Amino acid sequence: LLKQWLKVVSSLASLTEALKQQSTMAMLFHSAFSEDLKLWVEGEETHDNGMARTGARRATTKLDTLRREVLKLASMEEDARRQVGEFAAQVVEASREWGMEGRPAILAQIKADIGAGGAEQGDAWQQAEGAQDAP
Repeated sequence: LLKQWLKVVSSLASLTEALKQQSTMAMLFHSAFSEDLKLWVEGEETHDNGMARTGARRATTKLDTLRREVLKLASMEEDARRQVGEFAAQVVEASREWGMEGRPAILAQIKADIGAGGAEQGDAWQQAEGAQDAP
């Protein structure tokens, strides 16, 4: 289980890096779109039809690209949320199982060892009992 969790954590780290890269790409296209939009507005304000048309054409193209990049980012974010949620659920379940089954099994093993061992193991048992009673 722990090896599987290490793989999941590694996968999540890779996914986080991919999200950062995709976010950077979306911001880059947003910046390019903004520049073309400014060119369009400036052309309109100065009554330069050529500049306005160029800005409009370029802004429209960049807007389509920006839309695709943002949709890809949103999809990746949703996938990341799903994977993190699944991992969190696994951790909660393992924690619950440990609290209900794991600790008593270890304490039973310690008791069995004490029966076969002696005073040193008796001290270990008392420490384990105290840990079980602690919140």
